[in-house]
Amino acid sequence: MHQGNTGLHSRIALVPTRPLELIRLERAVIGYRTPLLPPLDLAVRAGSTLGVLGPNGAGKTALLKSLLGLLPLFAGRRVLPLERAPRIGYVPQRDRLDMSWPLTVLDVVLMGRANLVGPIKRGDPVLQRAYTELFEQFAPLDMPEPVYLQAAQLRGHFGLRTPDALHLACAQYHGCDALWTNDDRLAQASHGLASNILK
Repeated sequence: MHQGNTGLHSRIALVPTRPLELIRLERAVIGYRTPLLPPLDLAVRAGSTLGVLGPNGAGKTALLKSLLGLLPLFAGRRVLPLERAPRIGYVPQRDRLDMSWPLTVLDVVLMGRANLVGPIKRGDPVLQRAYTELFEQFAPLDMPEPVYLQAAQLRGHFGLRTPDALHLACAQYHGCDALWTNDDRLAQASHGLASNILK
């Protein structure tokens, strides 16, 4: 950089900066009932992509939950360099609801309709209120272990998606009179219990 005719020259050094560190594990020992891995050090940085490979039971999910603070460490520490937890989206790899991230039935329905109904994408409060009023007319149903076992059989036999199989198994378990759907395969698998109401 030049300054007038004084002959003075200033140099500016451009030093590459490292991406912002969001979460760090230091000498962390992770696991559920027993440690799964030796102590590890790991930093997750903004804008980075991190791949974790390993066989079933190796500790991939335990590592993710430890990073998120959902699973306590056996030893070591979890550091938040920003002095607050970053905003993180987490989709558990399981068929059952992860109670670390509780959702209402309405939340799930609104997520499922988001790509089909324009007003929900725009956060239409009138439509959300209509859904809420609709669900106030229904009674929630428990989903005990037999529901999950029946859902697994329905998935295997009819090729249903997991949510559809769970809905049908729950309706069958509780002896419901009807099950509304927009899926013809679900209607066929239910032997008359489910009906496609969006045809």
